[in-house]
Amino acid sequence: MIPFKQDDLFTDPEDAARELIRLVKIEMEEKERPFAYTGTINNAFRAGGRSTVESYRAGRIYATEKGWLVIDLSGTRVTLTPEGEEA
Repeated sequence: MIPFKQDDLFTDPEDAARELIRLVKIEMEEKERPFAYTGTINNAFRAGGRSTVESYRAGRIYATEKGWLVIDLSGTRVTLTPEGEEA
């Protein structure tokens, strides 16, 4: 039996954070909103086996610690900071 293998494109937290920012920008532009939904971003990040939940979490932590992203208290909306716009 061949084991299932998933290549993770975003094992580096900074790379994962930058990909999250890219996805947030896309959703904000497409939906014409000042925020993106975390569920939509999470799904897009992991779509087609591109990455894992662990890499999503690491990128999200990295981006929020750098001040690039702000996640609201409910955990459902993400907004970009001016620093995130430039990252």
